[in-house]
Amino acid sequence: LHPFGTDNFGRDILSRVIWGTRIDLKIAVIGVIFPFLIGTTLGTVAGFFGGIIDAIFMRLVDVILAFPFLVLMLSIIAILGPGLASFYIAMALVGWVSYARLIRAQMLVLKNHDYAVAAVSLGFSRMRIMFRHLLP
Repeated sequence: LHPFGTDNFGRDILSRVIWGTRIDLKIAVIGVIFPFLIGTTLGTVAGFFGGIIDAIFMRLVDVILAFPFLVLMLSIIAILGPGLASFYIAMALVGWVSYARLIRAQMLVLKNHDYAVAAVSLGFSRMRIMFRHLLP
């Protein structure tokens, strides 16, 4: 039984699709997790501290957004060389900006809420306020 049929050489297409899905899922998971972690961390720090740190991170975001996504990805892969590891690194270096902008905007709003001001007045550390009170 071959639900997807066979190719010209008699190989089952369904098993080949399942085998090819491994790399697709790996790209999807790595292409989301690492940019999400980088962008969330940088956006949280930039939004919470503000000032010069925020200005530096947001100018970096502006520089990355000035280039088209695909062109920047291809140029990073060309510098690093061929292979999936280069693709994963390029995804992490380019994909984090949207997460960082979103998290930064939320941090700018949330750090002025009553519970954040109360946490500051109770003497909680900045790390605790950022990652235990504001980020969740």
